[in-house]
Amino acid sequence: MNSYVKKTTVFSVLTTVILLGLALFVSRVNAQTAPANTAAGSSIDQRVNQRKQERQVKLDETNSKRLESVCVNTQTKVRILRDEYVKVADKRSEIYRKVDARLWVLIGSLKYINKDTFKLEQQRSELLKQVKAYENSVAQFRQTLEDAAAINCKADPAGFKALIETARLYNSQIRTQANGIRQYVTDQIKPTITAHANDLKPNTSTE
Repeated sequence: MNSYVKKTTVFSVLTTVILLGLALFVSRVNAQTAPANTAAGSSIDQRVNQRKQERQVKLDETNSKRLESVCVNTQTKVRILRDEYVKVADKRSEIYRKVDARLWVLIGSLKYINKDTFKLEQQRSELLKQVKAYENSVAQFRQTLEDAAAINCKADPAGFKALIETARLYNSQIRTQANGIRQYVTDQIKPTITAHANDLKPNTSTE
């Protein structure tokens, strides 16, 4: 587990560095509002147009030509990032599923011996809510990387720029959500479980 956390942390930093570097190259992000989900079944053209509108992308002739000259090589880095990120995201989702499964078993076991599990059930529901939001961000991030790797960037440098900026925002959002989940488990769920464990300890006091 510790080894995985270390590897995930290193990869997260590398991801941030790559995307930040790409975003800086294609100039400052114009609109910092969070990107919206793309419609299910949408085409790449529809998704690119949505991202351009969200990011309010405008390129002058100089920046457009500069981006056209390097974007194909940049797409190679995006593909590597996409392929590696899938492994990390899937592993993290697997950990979340295991945590939820253990909570489900624990709640059932406590109910069997007539213990109050209301608080723990509420915390499990909140955790599931946070994980669902995280996994939605991951899905949108993956799709954005897919689109950035597939787009004809020389024909539409503004679209490519919008996708890179969107990917950077999703990456930041995912890191915040993952940190929030870890903090919630540590600060909220773990103390509740510890309290139940202490309650179940045999009373060794003697009169």
